[in-house]
Parts: sequence; structure tokens; C-alpha cells
Amino acid sequence: MSQTDRRSAILDATERLVHQHGLSGASVRAVAAEAGIGASTLRHYFPSQRDLYEAIVVRMQGEATSDMRIRDTAVDPVTRLAECLMQLLPPDDDSMALMVPYIDTLSRAFGADAEPTIRTAYLELVEQSEHQQRGWLEQLESEGRLRASVDEALPLLHTIVDGLAVQLLTMQGSMTVADARRQLEALLRGAVVVTV
Repeated sequence: MSQTDRRSAILDATERLVHQHGLSGASVRAVAAEAGIGASTLRHYFPSQRDLYEAIVVRMQGEATSDMRIRDTAVDPVTRLAECLMQLLPPDDDSMALMVPYIDTLSRAFGADAEPTIRTAYLELVEQSEHQQRGWLEQLESEGRLRASVDEALPLLHTIVDGLAVQLLTMQGSMTVADARRQLEALLRGAVVVTV
């Protein structure tokens, strides 16, 4: 098995455990057992638990985002854009733990003890995400539904989604994912999307 295939098999095993038990169920030993390898082999590919978590969060985020119904002009543009952007937030109130590795990744990428390799990987992920978000905005722009240019709207989307993510993380219990969706739609309606 090639190194790429082995790494992929380890991430497959990790993803199964995360879906079954959350991140806390994806310990090095549990992942190694699920993947049918020894812990030392797993450590060769992912030297620390943190490395494994970051890789699975990046993978799951990359798999989770799609264009949804952004091109379906029969659907309200705010609804379409909100559906797309909600993929960047936890899917439900029971999934808030998935945000912890994301916050840890930010800290390791830009904090006092920032690691250049983590920063590079994170910025590559941001670039991929921005490319997709740009496509969503270009679709709405082609319909005459954006209040500003795509280049002006894109940083605003980041601000809105990042702000909602922080609120969800810090206000656990008093703010739900449904609350975040309502706030997102209100902000998009007021600042990004032209509605009829």
C-alpha cells in the first residue's frame, strides 16, 4: 500500500470513528485499531493527536461543502446562499465539538507559537473555500442579486460566518445552530443580497 493510500485509509478510519463517537472517540489507539495498523504506524503518518485531528477536520470540511441549490433561481437567493454558508458551521447543536480543532488550528496557524506548516495548510484551505464562495457570489451577481461586487462581498461573508462560528462556540446552550441560520439570513438580506 502506498503512503498516500495508507494515509487515506487512516483518515477513513478516523472519519468513521468521528461520525460514530465524535472527536473524543478518535484516539490514536482507536484509530489504529479501526484502520488495522499499529499505533507506531499511525504515528508515522500523524505524529500527534493534534495532527490527526487537523487532517480529519480539513478532510471533513472539504467533503462537506457543495454548491447546494445556488444555481436554482426558483429558490430565494438569501436561502440559497445561506444553505451554502451553513455548511461552514456545525450541522447541528450536538456537533459543536467539531469546532474545537478548528479553533486550535487557528491558534497553531496564527498564534504566538505559530507553526509555518500549519499556517500554509490552513491558508490553502481558505483559498479553496474562497474559490467556492466566489463562485456562489458570481452566480448571484449574474442574476443581479448582489448589493456590491463579488470582491467586496467576499470578505463580508467571511466576517459574518466567522462571527457566527465564534458566537456558537462561546454561547453554547444560549445560541443554537437554528439561531445562527436566522441571523445569517438576516445579515445576508440586509448587507449582501438584493431581494425583491
